[in-house]
Amino acid sequence: MLEAFRAQANLNSLAVLDDHQQPIGIVHRHSLSDALLKPFGTELFARKPITRLMSTDFLAVDISQSLQQVSRLLTSRARQRIEEDFIITQHGVYRGLGRVIDVLKLITEVKIQQARHANPLTLLPGNVPIQQCLTRLLQQGRDAAVCYVDIDSFKPFNDIYGYARGDEVLLCLAQCLNERVDPNRDFVGHIGGDDFMLVLSSPDWRKRVQLLLEDFQSQCRRFYLEEHLQAGCFVALNRKGRREEFPLLSLSVGVVQLQASTGQGLDASQLAGMASEAKRRAKAIPGYSMHVLESLSD
Repeated sequence: MLEAFRAQANLNSLAVLDDHQQPIGIVHRHSLSDALLKPFGTELFARKPITRLMSTDFLAVDISQSLQQVSRLLTSRARQRIEEDFIITQHGVYRGLGRVIDVLKLITEVKIQQARHANPLTLLPGNVPIQQCLTRLLQQGRDAAVCYVDIDSFKPFNDIYGYARGDEVLLCLAQCLNERVDPNRDFVGHIGGDDFMLVLSSPDWRKRVQLLLEDFQSQCRRFYLEEHLQAGCFVALNRKGRREEFPLLSLSVGVVQLQASTGQGLDASQLAGMASEAKRRAKAIPGYSMHVLESLSD
């Protein structure tokens, strides 16, 4: 092993495997050098098994884990040094080594890309990341609920309360959305205005949407004048310039229930279009509502 480090100057670590090719430890260059530099280090360790020098405190990540998951695992390890490597496995079997510094570089690149395409108000991913998410979803053939979320009565609310208060409502909804997703499986995007996109891979997605509706209804109460809360509505000019009574803010959610077998032949734009159509049908229902396209032919 010492010869391997001498032959490859850029080699930081070597994994130690058992007879089944599963990692049982890791040897870092700096640890090996420290041990051999001690008085009589070479004589003491030259004929000893490598298990005497390896560290069993190593991080192993499965090859299927996302970049975000790996990043969280690395940052949760207080002892992980930036120059050290981690082990990559597949179903427990050794596949290679990864560098912490490379993960940090990739995370930085992803954050720059996200910032470039984020909505400037909510900082949620905008249309480009949304399209990329839907494309990946279709390519991977995953089951998911694609949800188009829209705020009812938002334009007249802006007319009465002003755009600053309207922005507060949008930020409130963004927070509610983030609190109802599993960051390891789900996606939240901001299409623009009062339109948002949720991609829920969690099997309990119906419960999550229901809790979202309840959260938003509760949180919104602080944005109204007391007289509007008491009346349950407010009066504003409609699109024709006439005074009209509008109900308090509510959410309409259109859902496309996508299954691996039904997504074949679709592209991201078609999928987004179907979610928009589901949202249109939800908006035809007064108040808080959800319309689900159970099949893609609905």
